[in-house]
Amino acid sequence: MHNEEETKELLALQKRLMDERDMIGWLCTVHRNKVTYPNNPRATKTIQDQLNRASNLISLAYVWALLEEAGFNEHNKWIS
Repeated sequence: MHNEEETKELLALQKRLMDERDMIGWLCTVHRNKVTYPNNPRATKTIQDQLNRASNLISLAYVWALLEEAGFNEHNKWIS
């Protein structure tokens, strides 16, 4: 019975991660596309690239927080 309950919890976590995985990317993409300096394309590219990197870092922190909330941590066999 324990395995069945744990499986349900893990499937719920997987669904949550899948449902929310694009949220941060979408948010950053919306802001990324709003950044334009018509007279300075280099500045536009620099800031847009920074937003791409920020999206990746925010996503990592978000996923880690969800996993930690579900009981995973650096000592757990599921996370090396």
